Amino acid sequence: MRRARWLVSVSMVATGALVVPEAGAVPNPPGAPELDPVELRLVSPRPTVPELPDDPPRALVAGVTALSARLGVTQEPGPLNVAARLSPAVAARLAVLVQRLLDCQVATERLVAASPAGGEESAAEMRACAVRLHEAGLWVAQTLPAPAATDAVDLWPVLRYDPGDTDGRYENDYALLVDAGGNDTYLNNAGGNLLDVIRGPRGTPSAQPGPARGCHRFHDLATGDCVIASALLIDSGGDDIYGQRQAPDPLGDGMCTADPVVLRIATAGAGFSGAGILIDRAGDDHYLGKTLTQGAAHLGGVGILYDDGTGDDSYLAIRNAQGLGIIAGLGILRDNGGDDSYQWYQPRAIDPAATFQRGFSGGVIDELGKCDNLPRAFQGVGVVHGVGVLYDGGGDDTYRGAPAGFEENLVPGFNLPTGSQGWGVLGGFGMLDDEAGRDIYEGIAGRGDGVTVQPSRESTGLFMDKA
Repeated sequence: MRRARWLVSVSMVATGALVVPEAGAVPNPPGAPELDPVELRLVSPRPTVPELPDDPPRALVAGVTALSARLGVTQEPGPLNVAARLSPAVAARLAVLVQRLLDCQVATERLVAASPAGGEESAAEMRACAVRLHEAGLWVAQTLPAPAATDAVDLWPVLRYDPGDTDGRYENDYALLVDAGGNDTYLNNAGGNLLDVIRGPRGTPSAQPGPARGCHRFHDLATGDCVIASALLIDSGGDDIYGQRQAPDPLGDGMCTADPVVLRIATAGAGFSGAGILIDRAGDDHYLGKTLTQGAAHLGGVGILYDDGTGDDSYLAIRNAQGLGIIAGLGILRDNGGDDSYQWYQPRAIDPAATFQRGFSGGVIDELGKCDNLPRAFQGVGVVHGVGVLYDGGGDDTYRGAPAGFEENLVPGFNLPTGSQGWGVLGGFGMLDDEAGRDIYEGIAGRGDGVTVQPSRESTGLFMDKA
């Protein structure tokens, strides 16, 4: 069964003017839609050999220049000359990915500009673009030439290529970041599509040299702390860390909690009206996020976290994470193996007596400017015609989902049902598919090894554990 696609504008989300059913309306009909062919291809991509440019260095420079201009940054000739001296094999692969990102940037701009009436066509274009970007990214990840330190390139905010196996630390945002190895720490967008194009490394054409700040919530789009783009991160190996907790912003999350939190939204394979993809090929990796993170998408975007190795990985976020799609978004977390942990955390209240959405009550600031301490939407969740998928290929895994409940006060007179682990509501479709292993499930009743939970009137989601 095909799903109707629709979008609302960014301004509607920023002001909280989200359209929902009338109070008392049944949120879900019986049954649930299936994944369509494009969605299936994004869940199970096929590495695809793209057509390589005849003059790779020239194509790379042209692509970087064009994409940088669309992001509002003019590239300096000196760094571009360095890129032009890359080996043809490396330059060809990077040029292909930059061109794919440029195509997705065009699709992103159309999606953002689309009215609700035109959102279906724009969202379809976004998915098609994400397929081409994802499959080319997988091919490049598998065919990168042997590392050569002389090939390192930094063309912020478009391209960062680190061919060595040293332990890198990334604090600025890039549309395309390719790291060949090492135990790396990513404190940037990490394959999320909301880019900070104000703050860049010293020596680049940035307005403010220094670490990226990015958007701490969607309202920050209006202040220019991030822009809606498309992004791809490829990490070829090593035990990597994505995100870290820091002291909260006193004028933001610090109004709710004193606990350290991840400051940024939309990291680690997140797409807000654009495509954000993270490909990690190996290692025991640690993913730490805030909200809209770890394979999550919103407003027609596509967000993918693809962990291709058999390492023992951990995933931790506050809410809306780990295979989540909201308002026609498509979010996918795919981990192909290892003994993995999928968990959530909740920042503590400054005042334990404070009630929900009041100051000092814990959690982090939401789009209404209130303290939101309700954990929800983890591990394969689709909301408002969104699609969220968590696929785990094997291993003995632990899943801790947020208990089923209601998101209150979003709209007067309507409480939005919430859940985890293969959950769908308001025309959304969520799926959790664990292919093998002895697994532990917490938070949602009825989940367990060898269990299948079909769609129902309460949830248009699907849970499958194939023990």
